[in-house]
Amino acid sequence: MAVFMFLTGCGSPSQAPTGRETGKETTGKTEQTVAQQEEKTEEAKTGVDTKAPAAEGDKWGTGLKAGFAACHYTNDWNITNCETVCEDLRSVGFEVVWNEANNDTATQIANVEDLLAQGIDLLVIKPKEEEGLIPALEACRDAGVPVICLDRKVSDPSLYVTAIMTDNVAGGETVGQWLVDHYPDGCKIVEIVGTAGSTGQIERSKGLSNVIDKYDQIQIISSQVGDNMRSEAQTVTENMIQAYGKEGIDVIVTQNDEMAMGCLQALWGLGIEPGQEITICTIGDGNSEVVEQVKDGTVGCVYESTPYLGPQVLEVAHKIFVTKEDVEKYIPSANRFFTIENADQELPTITW
Repeated sequence: MAVFMFLTGCGSPSQAPTGRETGKETTGKTEQTVAQQEEKTEEAKTGVDTKAPAAEGDKWGTGLKAGFAACHYTNDWNITNCETVCEDLRSVGFEVVWNEANNDTATQIANVEDLLAQGIDLLVIKPKEEEGLIPALEACRDAGVPVICLDRKVSDPSLYVTAIMTDNVAGGETVGQWLVDHYPDGCKIVEIVGTAGSTGQIERSKGLSNVIDKYDQIQIISSQVGDNMRSEAQTVTENMIQAYGKEGIDVIVTQNDEMAMGCLQALWGLGIEPGQEITICTIGDGNSEVVEQVKDGTVGCVYESTPYLGPQVLEVAHKIFVTKEDVEKYIPSANRFFTIENADQELPTITW
């Protein structure tokens, strides 16, 4: 069993974010153009019409208030996810209030309580931990407020309507199979996970182990916590190189793009050539910065975890408040797998 080693406020104002880059209000024309471009991009990527059926032409959310409890607001994935989901909810008439927890469980619980006090009708949340956020979702249940989980879930499925998220186990298995295929003689892996105890961490680690545990020549020599932060992953990588030497590590597997970039910065700073001396793979995200590195051969592979979950949130909310339809407990997001074989072709479709 892997042992994770840890290396090592209050939420933001509750006004919904609007502008992609600055958080300032965008014009209606600009907002419409961005939304149209994202819709075309998503359709091109997945072959699926991403416009929620309920969002066509009416403001069915008018009179309803949605609360968005962000885990944190400190990297591209979370910023993009928060801003686009809030914008999509506002586009169908919801009043939206939001806050962010600075990646702290106690703060996120308090933030949910604050949103409930503001009279929300719906909570959308990326829970920091599966167990730690149980009290917050119990408070929603007691208040009669339905919950949609994004990217992660909590351990008690009775506390949320659905979880819209990446198939994290499949992501781990896909990266694991890539390692099996590219290292037939075996390799030594350092795993840098995200938030220990979160859905993503548990399931991505499980998926990776599902595959590589079948091969004695492929070993995880150390599992470390990078907490989804670039700076943390850079420090972890530097410490692992000091502990094992560059000859003692073949692969670093991270669980998001920020940590992959932190690993790259550490290797470059130590004069180690990524992609040649040590390979970096990542289970999750797939932003343009890292896929560019895949194209250049400095990152081996990336399993995508799209932040654009707003259309699926609208579909679920419409079923909750309008059609009263049943909702699947788990709704997978559409994700791709980037390698040097397809990165150049896929890069123009990545909009974050």
